Amino acid sequence: MQQWALQFNCTHTSIDSLLKMLHERGNHDLPKTARTLLGTKTVGQLRDISGGQYHYIGFESACNNLLTANPWLEKIRLVMNIDGLLISNSGSLSTYLWPILCKAFDIPNPDVFPVALCVTAAKPKDLSFLDETLNEIKRLLINGFKFSSRTVPVELFQVVCDAPAKAMCKGAKSFSGYYGCDKCETRGTYLHRYQKITFPEIKNPILRTNESFRTKTNPEHHIATTPFIDIPNFDMINAFPIYYMHQVLLGVQRRLLNIWVNEKKGLGRLHTNSFNVINDRLSKLPNQARKELACKPRSLKHLPHFKATEFRSFLLYTGKVVLKNMLSTDQYTHFLCLSIAITILSNTNMAKDYRQYAHELLLYFA
Repeated sequence: MQQWALQFNCTHTSIDSLLKMLHERGNHDLPKTARTLLGTKTVGQLRDISGGQYHYIGFESACNNLLTANPWLEKIRLVMNIDGLLISNSGSLSTYLWPILCKAFDIPNPDVFPVALCVTAAKPKDLSFLDETLNEIKRLLINGFKFSSRTVPVELFQVVCDAPAKAMCKGAKSFSGYYGCDKCETRGTYLHRYQKITFPEIKNPILRTNESFRTKTNPEHHIATTPFIDIPNFDMINAFPIYYMHQVLLGVQRRLLNIWVNEKKGLGRLHTNSFNVINDRLSKLPNQARKELACKPRSLKHLPHFKATEFRSFLLYTGKVVLKNMLSTDQYTHFLCLSIAITILSNTNMAKDYRQYAHELLLYFA
């Protein structure tokens, strides 16, 4: 009966009504409520934290399941993700879910498990919703996780966030601030033409280090004290990797396309004929090529509505083909430097052998 209820997506009200009728007819071996039938777990008590409702799940159950399925594992290296998800939007009232998720790094296709959930009307007012998670991680780092007759060491390996969430978790300036770069101490330059902050110093920048971050040698970069600072042996710079969806796809690649398509003045704008040829090429890509893409290529007329996957497809696959002879030689070479570098860095095997070449291409591109 449970499978039937799940298959037809029955509501709890209808299941409760059916169970009541079956009980009245003598079927006392059946559960009395839909919650019991479906095995729905009751959520623990919610607490008011960071300006929202908070529930803590913890690591114990997930780590037990992880080691039961992978008894050979000698160390648990955790990758954490923190992000805000818009779950409802009713006029001026919005609701965001801020889950803290984790997975094991050294396991192929690992399960992602929730550690804590926080629901707010906007961005959390402070970082208190991280405290319980990080306190348990500190205990696991010191004491390990006890499983069966052994103790398994635990390490917080990485915290993967998009740019806004990373700045929030680190208590640092946003990427759009003058000291918003989380890898170097370069002061950004404001470009009035594009109304954006850029970081032009690329040859000899002062790089941020774990020590310089913890001692706040560049105070303009910090706006709050992050609880991650209390995690022992945790690198506040290298443990927060660059999230290339925002930096490259929704950042650099979108900027390039906007210059070519929407630039009002300047040498970068595409001629109308070239624009039409590119759209025609995108529509006529072979079906075999389309199978490699996340979605069917759209005309550049839809550029304002492009998703990150579409910018990725254009950067790594279609752009090399459809832009050929449509841009000047310098512009096309400039684009190829970015495309080839990101292609190398997005492939684990290629990155091992050609990482330095990708670095040189990106320096030339910048």
